Amino acid sequence: QSLTEQSRAELARTVAMHNTHLSELNDQHKNKLEQLKEELNDTSSELGNLQEQLREAKMARMELMLAKDEAVDEMENALEKARSLESKMREMSDRVKETETLKKSNERLHLSLQEETEKRKVLHNTLEDMKGRIRVYVRVRPLSKTELKAKYVSVMTKEDDRTCVMAGDAATATDVRDWEFDKIFHGSEA
Repeated sequence: QSLTEQSRAELARTVAMHNTHLSELNDQHKNKLEQLKEELNDTSSELGNLQEQLREAKMARMELMLAKDEAVDEMENALEKARSLESKMREMSDRVKETETLKKSNERLHLSLQEETEKRKVLHNTLEDMKGRIRVYVRVRPLSKTELKAKYVSVMTKEDDRTCVMAGDAATATDVRDWEFDKIFHGSEA
């Protein structure tokens, strides 16, 4: 019996030691579990912060992409407008050249007309001389110093060598009128 009692005592001591050891291990595991829970909470909090930063970064990226797309659209519109304006500018340049050509042609024609008019006038005067007709010459008198000081305005103007024009007057309801003469002298011309 003493062996059994010894075995029992030994068993009880072993059980007590195991229970103590289990209790220590249990306490260690509880501490480790608490540490792991704290680390999990910290990691979860950090993960939440990182997810928020990721969401903000994605939003910022989307805003940048949208801004980039808008800038690209604006650039394409500006390029299209520039091309259109360049085309219009070329067209206007062509029209200016065409206008200059027409202007030169018109000047040549006007000179030719004046030459032909002078030739016709010479022939007409010769014919009139042969017929014995009277020719009428006119001189448009310039305003005197007194008239200029009184701010009078000349109503008769010499349009060309043969045409004299009288300005219209709204006060008297007179329209613009013109007359043709054989020769018109203007101002101090003799």
